[in-house]
Amino acid sequence: MRVRSVCATLAVSALSSATPAHADFRTALGEYNAGRYELAHTQFLALAELGDCSSQFNLGAMALKGEGGPQDAGSGGLSGMVAYKSARRRADAGDPGAGYLVGLTATLEPSLGISPARAAELLLGSARDGDSRAQYWAGSQLRATAVCHGQANGAVWLRHAADGGSASAQLMLATDLLNGDPSAAQLAEARSLLERAAISDSFYVRKRVVALLAASPLDSVRDPGTALSVAMKLAAGEIQTDPQMFEAVGAAYAANGDFRQASAQQQTAIRKAQSLAWNTRVMAQRLSAYRGGRPWRGDLLALPPVG
Repeated sequence: MRVRSVCATLAVSALSSATPAHADFRTALGEYNAGRYELAHTQFLALAELGDCSSQFNLGAMALKGEGGPQDAGSGGLSGMVAYKSARRRADAGDPGAGYLVGLTATLEPSLGISPARAAELLLGSARDGDSRAQYWAGSQLRATAVCHGQANGAVWLRHAADGGSASAQLMLATDLLNGDPSAAQLAEARSLLERAAISDSFYVRKRVVALLAASPLDSVRDPGTALSVAMKLAAGEIQTDPQMFEAVGAAYAANGDFRQASAQQQTAIRKAQSLAWNTRVMAQRLSAYRGGRPWRGDLLALPPVG
């Protein structure tokens, strides 16, 4: 698709996606291919709400096949499901939460008979009425249009979403503040946003919060205690196939001076990464640091080239 076509689509319907979290998508796809549909559904859903169009499509396909959730019994696709009908009625009556769910679903399932313009109207209406998920959607979509419309950066919506408790928005704003050469005020605000995001139950958010609080090169951002607390929740979760999750847990142990556990977690991360044909060169460097009794500082979740 040409850039001009992309710009037109974003400007008219705001239904394009933000940049996908590539490693998380690969993990979700691995769960799906292994037949672990409930885990795959959970991960695709987290990514879909962050604007990943591939995950949104996969959720729609899984719903139609009954993978990771109930299958429609043949009464006209998703539009025939009782739960959807109920949500549609509530959305039409102005319920912000239902408007968000119906609007987001309509962006990936044409059988619902909801036009892209109506789906966007539902989502934006939910955002205006205070639904933090819809506000995050609006902010992330406007950010995606910045390539065509530089003034549409979505920051206002993201602020509203963060204030409303959206951990994804809190994480995104914190990451933005840490880019470049942040001032002392920006560092303090980023740290505050990360502390708020740390209470999230989202696997995606937890992993990134741990990575920043444990391994940020900026001293004022790191919080070893909170990083380890959140890392323990990650380690106790159902998702045990993501190499980066074990890296985050390992970094949290290292930040707290437990290099034996850090090395063990990093070794597990490398094994799982090798099974996915990832380039583990930088991961091995982190393992060497832990074995030498040193923490590692930097972008823990940056992926090197495949190979």
